[in-house]
This record gives sequence, structure tokens and C-alpha cells, in this order.
Amino acid sequence: MAKSRKDSKGRALKPNEHERNNGKGYEYRYIDKITGKRCSISATTLDELRRRKEEVLRNQFDGIHDSRTVTLNDYYAKWKKLKVGLKPNTKSNYIYMYERFVYPKLGMRPLKDLMYTDVVAFYTYLVDSGKVSISTIDTLHNVVHPALQMAVNDNMIRRNVSDGAMKDLKARENQKQRALKEQGLMPKSLTLDEQHRLFEVIKGTQWEPIIMFMILTGVRIGELGALTWDDIDETNGVIHVRKNLVYYDDRMDDDGCRFRMNTTKSGAGFRDLPLNDDIRDILALQKTIGHPSVTKVEWYENFIFTTKFGTPLKQDSVNRALKRIQRNANADPKAKVMLPAMSCHKMRKTYATNCVRQGIDMATLMKNMGHTDSKVTLEYYAEAQMDMQIEADRKMREGLKAEMEKRNAG
Repeated sequence: MAKSRKDSKGRALKPNEHERNNGKGYEYRYIDKITGKRCSISATTLDELRRRKEEVLRNQFDGIHDSRTVTLNDYYAKWKKLKVGLKPNTKSNYIYMYERFVYPKLGMRPLKDLMYTDVVAFYTYLVDSGKVSISTIDTLHNVVHPALQMAVNDNMIRRNVSDGAMKDLKARENQKQRALKEQGLMPKSLTLDEQHRLFEVIKGTQWEPIIMFMILTGVRIGELGALTWDDIDETNGVIHVRKNLVYYDDRMDDDGCRFRMNTTKSGAGFRDLPLNDDIRDILALQKTIGHPSVTKVEWYENFIFTTKFGTPLKQDSVNRALKRIQRNANADPKAKVMLPAMSCHKMRKTYATNCVRQGIDMATLMKNMGHTDSKVTLEYYAEAQMDMQIEADRKMREGLKAEMEKRNAG
């Protein structure tokens, strides 16, 4: 009978277990049954080595590959190569977002070391640090989850550790949103006084027709940028909203940033809006003070709203302009109304609030805004009603205060 081997502490070593010559650790040698390669694992204690050995033996029995050196980025590369069915600009956006946020951090981790809590903690860190919004996390998850699922299908890992990560994160964010609403800290649409002040400061500038059009139609910024003069149907008295202009970093073709024309955000986004006299006046003003379009995007040209260089509008450009407008307006010592922080999305919310203020029903609002899900419209509707309540409460308190001061002075 073969004499059993023992370590320096007199403990019997099992087959293929070895104590290092310096006495500082242990090693288990084996042949990977899937690849046929010689492999080894090590640990500082014999107990830890045997726990790791059990995992190796279990993986071999279940046909799971040795994934110690295979990272999430390795399977992202597979996803990038094999993923089909996405619109080119959508896939480019996914690639840009993953390589900016995931690739240098979570993506470097070996698959075998990734846990569910790692994914949730990473997503939470990005949101809490203010680096990204919850919608951007959704975009990242649309790459991370399928990449990990490919690894599961290849028997590299036992399960997809990102399963349920977004559900928990969204539940947490919804709780935060509810708390902000209760405290009255959620972003609101512009009040009537704020709209009046905004119209004053943009009058006669290149931004007047652009901002007025957004507030009076509620179009998304991509839909606004995509409008051409051919979309103005005077015969039927409508504006055809048929496409969406996007600007992105084209990592797929290595051609840098570019414009691309896409379909609307959803099927409901494909819609017609009324061409009323107010909109006609805005379009006439744009022809007068705007800049002729000089850019062709795919086969589309003759864009209505452009920059001073005649190029299509980008969301970040309009948002920066709104920030400048706010800063300059509030710097006026004679200003009686201070403008809040503004964005393209706030212009869209202001349109919704104005519609509710004028008694437009939810079905019409849903159609005009191009929503697919009535829950989204209902949320806009409820927020608009709350904005109106807050505005009415403020005016009541200001009026009461003024009346009391008048009586006290008398």
C-alpha cells in the first residue's frame, strides 16, 4: 500500500494536493477535462485549498469551463461582434456607454469573481456619484446582462449574476423619487410667470422660435431637430412627425461623431400635430431670423431649426443655450421673476402642464406627446396637476401676504 503523504503539520494530503517547499501555502494540480490542459489552484491554508478544489470538481462535473482569466470584457467583445437586430445608432450608443463606464472597471473583473452584489453595487455607485441617470444604467444593463448570458450559455459561469439587478435598483430609485416628490424637490414645469419671463428674454434672438416651438408642441428635441420644411403640410394643416435626429460617437466605424436619422422613439411617436396660426407665426419667424440649413443627413436636408452655422440642432447645444439664458436673465437686477434651471425635457413638461391647464383630456395629450404607454402620460398628467396646485398655493400666499401688509400699513 502506498504511503500517504503528509504536510509539515502531520496532516495527510490527498491525491494531487501538495505543500509548497517553503511551507507557505498549498497547491492542487489537475487536468481540465474540457480543455485537456494542466491547471492548478493554490491557497494559503489546506482548508481553503480543499474548498476551492471542491468548486473545481463541481465545475468539471457540470461542464463549466475554467473562467479564472476570462473577464466580462471578453464576453462584451463577443456580444459586440454577434449582436444583431439593433438599429445602428442604438448599438453605437450601447458600445459608447459600455466602453466609457463598464469597460475600465467592472468589465476587467474575471467572470468567476463576479457576484450579484458586485453588479448592483457598481450600478448604485454610478447613480449615486451623479455620473449617470437611471436610464443610462438601463442602457449599460442591456449590454452587461446579455454578455453574461452568453457566458452562461458557453458554460463559463453557472448563472447570470446580473439577473434582477435592475429591478432592485429601480425599486430603490422609485423610493428616492417618492421622497423627493413629498419634499417638493422634483423638477417642475415652468409656471406662467416663468414662461412670460422666458419669452421676454428670448424675444428677437435665434432661440425664440426654437424654444417657442418646443413649448407649444411638446416635441422631443430629436424630433425637433429632424423636422424639415417638407414635414409642414399646409394642405392638411398638420406637422408630420416621422423621424428622430440623433448625434452620437460612432465607435463602430471609427468615423468619430456623426448625425444619423432614425425612426421616432416609438410607434406612437409617428404622429401628426396641428398646424395652427401660432405655429405658423413661429415658422415664419424662423424663416426670417433663422439660418438656412447647409447639412445633409443621409438623404434628408432643408432642416427647419438649425444652429447659426446652418447645422442640425443637438440636445446638449440647446441645453447649454437654456442654461445661458437662465444665467443672463437672472443677472438682471430689475428682474422680478427668477428663471429655474431649464432643459429640453422641461420644455416638454411645460407643454404638458399647459395642456392640462387648458382642460385637454389625457387621451389627446397622450397622442400629441407620442406616448406608447398611458402610464407615462398619466404621470405627466398628475405632475402637471400638482404643478398647478403648487402655483395656485404660491399665488394665494403671496396675495394674502400683500393684503395683510396693505392693512397693516393703513
